[in-house]
Amino acid sequence: PLLRELVGHLSVEVMRQPLGALDIQAVSNIANALARLPHGLADSKVLARLSALACGTSPSMFPAQAIATILNAFVRMNALDPELLKAIRGAALEQPASAFSPQSISMMANALVKSGVDDPPLFRVLGAAAAQVPPERFSPQAISLTLNAFARSPKASPGLIKTLAEAARKTRAPDALSVALMAAALARVEYEDASIFKHLSSSFIDAANREWVSAAGRRKGGAVAAM
Repeated sequence: PLLRELVGHLSVEVMRQPLGALDIQAVSNIANALARLPHGLADSKVLARLSALACGTSPSMFPAQAIATILNAFVRMNALDPELLKAIRGAALEQPASAFSPQSISMMANALVKSGVDDPPLFRVLGAAAAQVPPERFSPQAISLTLNAFARSPKASPGLIKTLAEAARKTRAPDALSVALMAAALARVEYEDASIFKHLSSSFIDAANREWVSAAGRRKGGAVAAM
């Protein structure tokens, strides 16, 4: 009941805002918060208002992260309308490739594929952005999400895949699952550099061993504490 009441107050405030009253960062923050709510709590009229507020913002005023957040949030809520997609496309095309972080690239690529949107200009923007990011800046999650997104789309250039493969080689995955997801994503795009898979195989074994040692230490500590 309390959450529903809070959402109700937020909805009233959003509906009162004239076009241009909320900056695009505020719109992205609200959309992201609504996307995290249990299904059915976000009012369709409020989503339409947020979409209109975003569409009424000049493309030059969109930060790259706000573009990614809004796209991802509206796709998650199954509320991406053609006008909002057009505004997002326009804003993305005005960004320099260097403006996109690995996280924003992976969020946008994943959201586009999930929504079934076939937008070559947007995919080209994301491909160019990913190619400019130093490989070591990609997290294991960003690598696997971006590769999986492009594996479901014919828009990935060989240069982009090579960039992400080098990122997989240089990153230190926190656990064996992260390594497995990167290897599976590279396999999905039919990457054929055996040295990458050999490196990931060694990384998987190292990560699995670290996890085993850590788990064994916890079990031993628990046994001592029980004495």
